[in-house]
This record gives sequence, C-alpha cells and structure tokens, in this order.
Amino acid sequence: MGSDSRRMCEWNRKKLKKELPDYAESVKDPRYVCEKCIRVAHKKKNICEPLALEKK
Repeated sequence: MGSDSRRMCEWNRKKLKKELPDYAESVKDPRYVCEKCIRVAHKKKNICEPLALEKK
C-alpha cells in the first residue's frame, strides 16, 4: 500500500484519493473486515481489528 505502512483504518479522505489505485488493490478479494470501522482488506495487517470473513 504505497510507502505508508499505516493501516487503512487510519486513512483520511485526502489520503484515500491520493492512493486510490493501491487501496483498490488492497480491497480486491477481501478476506478480513475491521470490527472498528467496517473497512475490508485482503491482508490482515492492513486493518486495525481484523475479523476473518467466511469463504463461500
């Protein structure tokens, strides 16, 4: 996710717009959801309070 190692949960709208391609890649095929802010991610390390999504 770019050069910034912060979790997506901490991103503000300005950062999201700036890094949208990286963000889009990170949320493709989501495997985790953050229990705090409900954002999703493919990698557990990209969100604060990850909860694994069920695979169907």
